Amino acid sequence: MYVIPPKMVFCILGIFINALILNGSLSAHTALHKVPKALKDGHSHNDYYRRRPLLDALENGFCSVEADVFLHKGKLMVGHIKAEVFFARSLEELYLAPLKKWVEEHDGCVFPDAPHFYLWIELKSDAQETWNALLPLLKKYESILTVTEDGKTTKRAVQVILTGNRPMREFYRLEKENHLEKQNVKREEGSGDNPLYATLDGRLEELDGARPSWVIRAINDKWSNHFTWRGKGEFPPQERQKLEKIVEKAHAQGRIVRFWGTPQNENFWRVMRECKVDLLGTDHLEKFRNFTNAELRDGESEPAEP
Repeated sequence: MYVIPPKMVFCILGIFINALILNGSLSAHTALHKVPKALKDGHSHNDYYRRRPLLDALENGFCSVEADVFLHKGKLMVGHIKAEVFFARSLEELYLAPLKKWVEEHDGCVFPDAPHFYLWIELKSDAQETWNALLPLLKKYESILTVTEDGKTTKRAVQVILTGNRPMREFYRLEKENHLEKQNVKREEGSGDNPLYATLDGRLEELDGARPSWVIRAINDKWSNHFTWRGKGEFPPQERQKLEKIVEKAHAQGRIVRFWGTPQNENFWRVMRECKVDLLGTDHLEKFRNFTNAELRDGESEPAEP
């Protein structure tokens, strides 16, 4: 029998509170608060568990957020486990609609001092079925989403990255069709020609593959699968060299780098910035914000552009 942890119970209760206050909170938020300086490498891990999903991240300048979704009765509901969908709100309500409103109120971007904003969507239900429901929803918000069509990418305010149960077969099919078109091979009758309003993440082994960056935009892997350092003391030189080579290779391929399951301390974040890791996941938004502000006061440079 599965027992819901106390923290999760608190988060589920918070969903009810959000349902009462969130509809009016975005307009008040955007009207009353100055847009913060962007944290270009800030990634809000499990963002939907916050008191105000998305909004707390935006208020702290985070340029990347993550939401887990289940396909439930035809709707994409946000939650970490299936039981939460009965209390949850939809991906559209919590993320896509508020992001569109925010972008429209801020001259077509999320933050004026950051050229990117990443919305990570972790698919928790069947890959193809969930993607079939997600694609038309993303199309509804195409005015703010980076899109790839026939292998050509048009950058807009928000880049959607799919993780979890990724619809890899569908993306690889479109990649193959694009390759054949470049060779003047006619597309098969009945094959799809939908533009892609999302891209996929990949593991470290993808760096040795041949997938273009419009198919796999991000390298995203578990930290402890490849490194032993937990942010205490000096980063072992061999591990630092390994990480720097990973980042260099990814950037040369037009990809960004993120790790999950990472330590949550300032020494770790500082070293990751030195190694030019693009996104640093955290559950502690204000702590990360304060760390960044302190680094800038001490004369450290801002994170490089992913």
